[in-house]
Amino acid sequence: MTLMTKQAGRGLLALLLLAVLAGLPTGALAEPAMPPAPDAVDLEYFIGAAHYPNYILLEWQSVSEVSTTNFRLKRGVTPNPAQAVVITTPVIPAHPGSAMGYYYAYQDSAGLVPGTIYYYWIEDQDMNNVWNQHLDDPNLNPVVPWGCSVYDVICDFVIDSQDITALASRWNCALGNSCYDPHFDVNADNVINIRDVMLSASRWSCVIAQPCYL
Repeated sequence: MTLMTKQAGRGLLALLLLAVLAGLPTGALAEPAMPPAPDAVDLEYFIGAAHYPNYILLEWQSVSEVSTTNFRLKRGVTPNPAQAVVITTPVIPAHPGSAMGYYYAYQDSAGLVPGTIYYYWIEDQDMNNVWNQHLDDPNLNPVVPWGCSVYDVICDFVIDSQDITALASRWNCALGNSCYDPHFDVNADNVINIRDVMLSASRWSCVIAQPCYL
């Protein structure tokens, strides 16, 4: 076979190969896509409720825990989960391998400051020691107001005329009087008077989560 004949044969083979490739569907030569890994746990809910002044009760219910080994909870004072800290040390054991759901509860009481809004997140650890955060579901991010400022004497999370009216209704009530209530004695000097009114009024319109509310 001459050189020209060999070159012509190679050219024909290349044309045939291009024709075959052109007839394949788009992406036919790509690697098959891997399905996304399932979450370690399905959660039905994660909720929180204040039991002031004792603790915040956090409750959650799983649907299944096929590859879940542990849970941990995080708490923050802003909606940013990156600023939250872990509050469950050690971690809370799960039921790895179970297709059943379980109920859990945790009482958070350490370092709670009255007049603060707390944000909570739940994470679960799988068998590969990876922590799954569940950040895509706002229903798994409870927000819990905790207590009231001493200046918010009626505890409605805003300091306004209703607090002043409540203080005025106990004007000059002192320790030992039937009308005295230490909750309305803002400066704790055993008498409810103008000083308490002025202290509360100095934070007029402050609402919970604002620095002036505390």
